[in-house]
Order: sequence, then C-alpha cells, then structure tokens
Amino acid sequence: MALSTRVVIIGAGWGGLAAAKTYLQINPNIQLTIIDAYKTLGGVWSQDRIYPGLIADSPSGLFDFSDLPMNEKDWQEIPASKVFEYLSQYADRFNLREHMRLGVRVLKCTKKGEEWLISLDTNEEIVCDKLIVATGLASDAYMPDIPRSSFRGPVIHSREISPYFAQFTKGGMRSVTVYGGCKSAIDAIIMCLEAGKEVDWVIRQWRGHYPAIFTGRWKNIWMPSIWNTEGWWWRFLHSGTNRLGTWLTKRMWKKISETTRNLEPYKTDSENVKKLMPESDSALFVSSCLSALHGNKTFTEALHEGKTLRVHRATITSMSEDTVELSNGTTLRNVNGAIFATGWTYKTDIFEPLIPGYPRLSHLHKDADKDVLERLPLLAESPMSTTYQRPLIRTPFRLYRYILPTSPSHLHARDLIFIGLLTNTQTAIYDEVSALWGVSFLEGLRDVPPKVEMDKNIALVNAWCERRYLGRGKATPAAVGEVQDVVDTMMKDLGLAVRRKKGWFREWFVPYRARDYKGMVDDYLNGVARR
Repeated sequence: MALSTRVVIIGAGWGGLAAAKTYLQINPNIQLTIIDAYKTLGGVWSQDRIYPGLIADSPSGLFDFSDLPMNEKDWQEIPASKVFEYLSQYADRFNLREHMRLGVRVLKCTKKGEEWLISLDTNEEIVCDKLIVATGLASDAYMPDIPRSSFRGPVIHSREISPYFAQFTKGGMRSVTVYGGCKSAIDAIIMCLEAGKEVDWVIRQWRGHYPAIFTGRWKNIWMPSIWNTEGWWWRFLHSGTNRLGTWLTKRMWKKISETTRNLEPYKTDSENVKKLMPESDSALFVSSCLSALHGNKTFTEALHEGKTLRVHRATITSMSEDTVELSNGTTLRNVNGAIFATGWTYKTDIFEPLIPGYPRLSHLHKDADKDVLERLPLLAESPMSTTYQRPLIRTPFRLYRYILPTSPSHLHARDLIFIGLLTNTQTAIYDEVSALWGVSFLEGLRDVPPKVEMDKNIALVNAWCERRYLGRGKATPAAVGEVQDVVDTMMKDLGLAVRRKKGWFREWFVPYRARDYKGMVDDYLNGVARR
C-alpha cells in the first residue's frame, strides 16, 4: 500500500486555509500539517494582530470564500474581529483545525533528496513531500533605517499595534507620530484620534493614490492589462492603433481622477487635504490603494480642522528623546511614541538555498519591457523615474502565475508552490482560484508550459507591473485593477468557465463575488474524470 503524501502548508491566513481545504477536497488521503507563527489562525486577521477599531478594506461581498458566505450585510465595512470570526468558522466547517500547529515558526526549508526538511523554532524537524508557502506579502515588517536609539517612547511597526494598543491609547501618551501613507497608517491614526491623542502624520513626497472606484467586468476593458491583450476592446482602446480609442482611454482615467477629487476628504478644502492631493491628473499609474477615501467621521473632521491631526509631506531623518526631525526642516516636539506604517519586506528567507528569487535576467527583462510597450503603448507615459523608489535589496519574485517557481528540479518533483503573493482587491477569490491552480499541479492533474515559455511570461508580467504600479510594482507583484483578468487566466488554464454569471448585464456590470465560483473544485474534478 502506497504511503500518503505528506503536505505542509506554511501560513494559516486566507491563502493557507484555501490551500488546505482545496487539497483535502482533491486528495482526502494526504497527511496535512498547517504551520503558523501566530497563536491563532487568520494571518493578518489573527487575534495576535487585530485590535479594536480595525476594519477590513473590502466590503463583505468581496471578503468571503465561495463555499461559506459571510453573514455580514453586503457592502459594509467589516470589523477585524468579524474577519477573524469568519476565518475561524471556515476552519471549523472544513475540519482544518485538527491539522494546525499554531505558535510555531518555520526557520528553514531544505530539500533533502525527494523530501523537504522543515526546521522549526521548537528544535523540531518535520518531513514532507509537498510544500505550500502561504505566508503572503504582509509578514515581514519593513522599518526604515532611521537613527532613533535615544528616542524615549515606543517605536513600533503597524503590525505590532495589537500588543501595544493599551500603551498608545491610554496613560500619559499625548502625541503620536504616524509614518506612512496607506491604509494601515490611517487605521493607526483613527485609533489614536479616537483615544484623544494628537497625531503628526508624516508622508513622503510621492505622486499620490487614486482608488479603483468602478466595479464589474466592464471596468476591465479600460485597464491596460498585460493579461488581456487580445480582442476588439484591446485593439480599440489599448493597442495604440486607434486614435479615438486612445483618447477615450486617457479621458476615462482623467475622469476617474476628477471623480476622486470630488469625494471626501478631497472635496473639502483644507491645508491638510492640499498636502494629500494626488499630483497627477491621471489615476492610471497610481490606482494602488484606497488610502484617504475614508468615511470615518473622527478622521475626516480632524483632517479638515488640522488641530489634532497635522499632515507633513516629508521623510523622517532622525528621532531623539522626544523629538522627530523631518527632511523639510520641521522638528516635531513632545512626541511620546511613533507608529511606522511603512509596508513590508518582500522576501522569502526560509529556503536554503533561496528558491523563488532568481537574477533579474536583464536580457529577458529588456525584451519583456519592449513587448509590454508594443502591446500597451500608453504605458510608455509611466512616470517611473519621477516617483519614490524604495531601495531594492532583492529581485522581484519570479513565479509563473505568481504561484510556481520554474526551477527544473521543482517542476519535475511537483513539490513547491506559493499562494497569496499578489497585491489585489479580491483576496478570497484570488486565493481560492490560486489554490486550485497550484494544488492541481502538485497532484499531477495537469501540466504547465515549457520552462522557457514560463520564464518569458514571468519577465513580461514583471516588466508590466513595474510600469503600471511604479515603485510598488517593482518591489512586489500587483494587479489591483486587473485581478479579474488574472483570475480569468487561471480559470482558462484549469479548463473552467470564465463567464460565470447569468445574463449579459450581470456579467458586465455586477461585480464578481466569491459565490460566483461556488463548486469550481467539483467542476474541475469532474472534468478530470471525463478525460
């Protein structure tokens, strides 16, 4: 009798749970272990990281899995506690807890012959045949190298707010500096303001953010998407061969910019808001987060009044005692603590040797960038050289479909995939489809293109991402507005239906939700059985 396949999943967040449920559905006989460093499941939404007042940045209609609807009312903001509760219900529904080892950190993953050797911080080593890394992009905090050894107050990353919540919201702390410009910064600001603290919000100079404010498949036709460079709409709007189409595309993105400027908090004139206004007239190259479009009354009122919340467009150069020095010459005094919402270090250090990061392969990247501009000439206007560029310590991930490393040994053994390494606005849907794509490969249920073809595609996608999403896209994969195209591509790879709604109107104008993908694993298995 053949031994059961031993599978280890690192990470118990959205991606890890989706991968576990999918693998058990495809092969119930595996020996599955889910490992996570936090003491509770949930990843970003674990009890180790959430705190009172934290909300999800997606409405409930886009924040659940296909086979377990979230009970919250559609299209409302979701408290972080509800997200943790939902993921816990999902784990219970599909009996995933019995496979978990929580509060355990993976130190190293080493390939020994045909097996993976997983070293844990408990001085244990476990062995597996298949490895799924689902730690996502928000695991390793990025802290800028700023002199601060003599600063008297706590300086934490936004990831650490939960254990420091009481210290920042109670006691003698009166003034807090928040450094960073995305959602986690605004979450920290709201927490401090609602606790009666004064906040200095420091944001480096950049081109600003616009949101993706329109939904439904019809929006896809306006996206300069490398995943969709065929068909009439691409030829008309993006190929550069039709002047009217090019004009309409530019006008649409300019209209998005104008619409954004007429929403709160931008539409109210104040000194703080002037410092937050995007510097570009077009949202095309900066639609990467929903940051300041926030409906929290405490935040918007404080932003407009400018008394308890003050915005500074600069970088922090040093911190000492109770002062913070800024690059514009401003000195912030009587600062009691600081929260750095400065993003993440996009790396995977657990492998020995390193697996997913290959050299940039400059010849491939150069050819790929040329190919991107031939397919999407509008991206030649990308302001790549005028935007902030965080120093890159590592090359971008080189993963086919953001999932599969193309090292010949791993392709042959079918023993390694990654889940959740794409910045996007449909986390649950993307992770579910990615899990099915990846697990079906691990189980040998389908093949992938030749390595040389996959490497060229990886270079193409990375080059596009750098032009479309600028500094963010150079450091990490992103498809904020194009995630539906990415999902469609994976569904095609799997031989599953892409158009999943009833009627043309719903297909084009109603946003895709997880429930539209209900039953896709069974559909895939039925298709495999018919081959």
